[in-house]
Amino acid sequence: MIVLLNACSEDSEYSGDITEDDEETPFIGRGLEEGHWGALGEFYLIDETTDADSFDIGDMSLSIEKVQLVQGRFNKDENELMDEEREFISLIMDLNIPDNKGEDYHETIDFDIDFMSVTTDTREHIETSEMYSSKIMPLTMQISDALVSVSYEIEESDIKDINAIEFEVESPVDIHGEPLGEDVEVEIEI
Repeated sequence: MIVLLNACSEDSEYSGDITEDDEETPFIGRGLEEGHWGALGEFYLIDETTDADSFDIGDMSLSIEKVQLVQGRFNKDENELMDEEREFISLIMDLNIPDNKGEDYHETIDFDIDFMSVTTDTREHIETSEMYSSKIMPLTMQISDALVSVSYEIEESDIKDINAIEFEVESPVDIHGEPLGEDVEVEIEI
C-alpha cells in the first residue's frame, strides 16, 4: 500500500491530488487544465486569477472573468500529442452591450479581438492569437451579454517569470473610423 501526502500553503503555485498513476506524468503548475484548453490537448494551468477587472470601452463594458497562464501540447490526432510545447496567456471576458442600442448597433461599429493586446511584466508585447481566440462577430454583438475568450502565445518570456500583464484595448470605432471612447490599459496581477 502506498500513501502519498501532499501539503501546500495557499500561496503555493502547486496544488492538487497526486495519485500512484501520476508517477509517469510530471506534475506541472496547478495541474491539468480541463476546460477550453483541456479539450485542445494536454495543457497545464500554471497560474490563474479571477474577477480581474471591469471597465467601459465605448458604449460597451468588458468584465475580465479569468486570466490564465497555460502550458502544454495540442492534440495531433485522437491518440497523439504534438511534439512542440506551447505557452499562452488566456483571458475570459464578459462583453456587455447596453440593451437600448437597438438591433442594428453591431452594424454601426467596428470592434474585434484585433483591438486587444497584452504586454507582460517581462516586457514582451503580444498580439492576439486569432486561431485560439473567439471572434467578436456581428452575431456576438447582437447578444447583450456574451462570453469572449482571447489568447496570446508567449514566445520570448519564460511563463514562470510572468507575474502581471498590461491588457490594452483600443476603443471601438464607428463606420467613419472615429473612436467611440478612449483606449484602455489595465494592469492585472496573476
